[in-house]
Amino acid sequence: MKITQGVLKYCNVYGITFEDKYFNIKSVFTTDNYNSSYTNTSKTSTALTNNKRYYNIVDSCELINCDVENGTFIDTELISLSGNYINDGYFSGCTFSGYTINGGNFYDCDINESNTWVNGEWDGSEFNTIWTGGVWNSGVFNSPYGWSGGTFNGGTFLPPAIWYDGIANGGTFSGITWQNGLVRDGIFIDVIFNDGIFNNGIFDSGTFNDGNFNNGKMLNSIINGGNINNGTFTDSTVNDAEIKGGKFTDITFNGGRVFNIDGYNLTVNGGDFYSGTYKYSEFNVANIHNGIYFSISGSTSGLTIYNGTFNKSIFNYTIIEHGNFTNCFTEYVTWKNGIFTEGEMYGSVWYNGVWNDSIFGSTYISNQSNILVVTYDSHFCDLIGTIDCNATTTTTTTTIPPTTTTTTTGVPGPTTTTTTGSPGPTTTTTTGSPTTTTTTTIVETVETVFIHIPNY
Repeated sequence: MKITQGVLKYCNVYGITFEDKYFNIKSVFTTDNYNSSYTNTSKTSTALTNNKRYYNIVDSCELINCDVENGTFIDTELISLSGNYINDGYFSGCTFSGYTINGGNFYDCDINESNTWVNGEWDGSEFNTIWTGGVWNSGVFNSPYGWSGGTFNGGTFLPPAIWYDGIANGGTFSGITWQNGLVRDGIFIDVIFNDGIFNNGIFDSGTFNDGNFNNGKMLNSIINGGNINNGTFTDSTVNDAEIKGGKFTDITFNGGRVFNIDGYNLTVNGGDFYSGTYKYSEFNVANIHNGIYFSISGSTSGLTIYNGTFNKSIFNYTIIEHGNFTNCFTEYVTWKNGIFTEGEMYGSVWYNGVWNDSIFGSTYISNQSNILVVTYDSHFCDLIGTIDCNATTTTTTTTIPPTTTTTTTGVPGPTTTTTTGSPGPTTTTTTGSPTTTTTTTIVETVETVFIHIPNY
């Protein structure tokens, strides 16, 4: 039996089909979507006001094994015992059992796990089956069967539900696992985000494992991977990610590749920093490639600085390849090149660079001439591979133990003995070439430069 149009109230109905009155019409549209969806109509087009889109009116009935192509159903129970379907219709306050739902609009309805949801639009109450497509406008989604596609426009998403894929425009997600998909302007609390795109919105007390985070606000969370593009981040930990832009405050970095961020009060235990501005932060292990740094500290040999601008900062045991340092305190660093201005350096090794008006203390300077320079709490300025500032040079001469050489010249001559008188004296005369002994002293000079200029 089929019903094309009519009104049923307080009835029990078995085994009929509520047909679509406009099934054979090529184009049906409502006046609400005419301007946005249809620009051209034909003679076969039918326009309906929105309240006439659904016609078969069923109120407070029980329907068993009925198929639905269209209609308005209010406070009605629909029970399928033989695999029935719903393709369209308006449903308010209804309950469903055993149906395959391919379309329709549902308001404050209850759908349990015996139903198969394929598509439709939901503003509802209890939804407890797998969602594979359609539009969700409001309500609480906590189905243990999860969300696998479609659009979520608002409402609350709670465990044990799992988000597998789809689009979310707003809404609150709390304590769930997000596998993939796109979210705009959502509120995520205690969420494990495994992949997808997060645009704007708030991410609080969660774990971001992979995906793209764009212009959102993150706090009290952990970042294990993915791409971060701008946003505001507070009281969180970055273990790995590629970060391009954003404001980071009270963040611990254990890894990642960082570009052009504004960092404040960071603790850095790993990562590569290519650009950006950093203030009042501690860099323990990292590679600094470039950027602007104010009042930071680095205190381990795990920190290498390749370039950058540094002001009022402290470095210990740091390897410095290059950079521009002003008003910095350094101790036990390896300085390979760069500009050092109005700072202090102690117990370090200097290879090359520009020294401007700073305090040098107990530091070894090695230049291309292999001259070892030792300074003692001195004021040392304008070092560019040479030494000036009226420094004094002392030459120390070291005498190596003398060497004795014996040289014999010619052949020894004969010996003549003459006796005069009896018993007169005896005179012995030796004639010929003597043996000459020459002692040669070799002196080695080592030039050591001592620079001692009073502090200003």
